[in-house]
Amino acid sequence: MRIILYIVLLFVSQDINYKELFCDDYTKALEFIEENKELIATVCNSFENDPLIISSIVFPEAIRYSMIRDYFETASLELAYVSTGAPDFSIGSFQIKPSFAEKIEYYVKNNMHYLEPELLHWFSYEKDLKEFQIRKIRLDRLKSTEAQLYYINAFYRILLHRFSFLTSCEKEYRIKFTSTAYNHNFEADSSEIEVYMSKSFFPWGANNEKQKFNYADIAWDYYARIVE
Repeated sequence: MRIILYIVLLFVSQDINYKELFCDDYTKALEFIEENKELIATVCNSFENDPLIISSIVFPEAIRYSMIRDYFETASLELAYVSTGAPDFSIGSFQIKPSFAEKIEYYVKNNMHYLEPELLHWFSYEKDLKEFQIRKIRLDRLKSTEAQLYYINAFYRILLHRFSFLTSCEKEYRIKFTSTAYNHNFEADSSEIEVYMSKSFFPWGANNEKQKFNYADIAWDYYARIVE
């Protein structure tokens, strides 16, 4: 089934020049990744992940962040989140939501026993903290590019842990699958993730009438350009 779906995706993928399409936002995303190349490599290496794959997974989000950063004020949303746990909104250069970070923390605590102790410790909190205090710490973490990279690398390890077939897949399929899981829902089963691999919601979301593109295609296009 996966082989058939992969062939279908190859045929439906459009030959789009994303660099021309997203113009300055694409360039700014490239510059951001380049400026943080050493940091990305350092964090990825601590998780034994490939920095190019991790960069590819989040590259579309770096484009989106460049598009919205001058128009989106988060101060009131941050205050509401710390106080109540809602709303759930995207933060920082890789557009991570608090709910995503919370799920990563939970999964690491309960399933990721093969991570190095110092990595496990990074996702934990001191005992006896109240929920609003934990939310404040989580929010502060997400404002840091380094911290976001910790969450993203843990996410990738979770995907490899949940779907062992990914380690033997072609690089294109692996990047498209994991980037879709990142953009859609990493807790979904493989069949749901595969369905969303062919859907186009980027960058406006499913309910917006503006032209939308495929997140996984943009992620793979970035990787393919880098390794040329």
